[in-house]
Amino acid sequence: LGIFREFDYYTGMVFEIYSPKETELIGSGGRYDGLIKKFGLNVPAAGFALDVDLLHKSIDSPGIFLKKQPQRIMLSASESDFIKIIKLSRTLKKKGFIVELCFEDTRKINHMPGIPQTDYIYKPDFGSASVQITDTKKNLKFIKNISDI
Repeated sequence: LGIFREFDYYTGMVFEIYSPKETELIGSGGRYDGLIKKFGLNVPAAGFALDVDLLHKSIDSPGIFLKKQPQRIMLSASESDFIKIIKLSRTLKKKGFIVELCFEDTRKINHMPGIPQTDYIYKPDFGSASVQITDTKKNLKFIKNISDI
């Protein structure tokens, strides 16, 4: 309510965009219904402009946006469990995980592509309704019921 523009084409609300990490104005805009009428079309209008360089600097600054990366799971099983693995992968994807399927021998897991980016390796045993989970970052193994994941 306290922002005034020197431009006479603004006809309503105006706004400015700031970041706590930047001292300069990142962007501004507002309502300017009469401006487009000068070009022959009488329509309502609103718009804004951003300084993209300042916007990038403010986003790259620590603490502005803390986006949690989705966890990556390698789901390992035999080919005979293909349908069950697909169903389990759908369940995990719905929960926000990134899921990769693996139908190879995981004993040589350290030499498999994609392991450095994988957070967990899930080896389900559908016979016992359990899953062996390996935390690849902490090198820990534990077992859970499939129904609990």
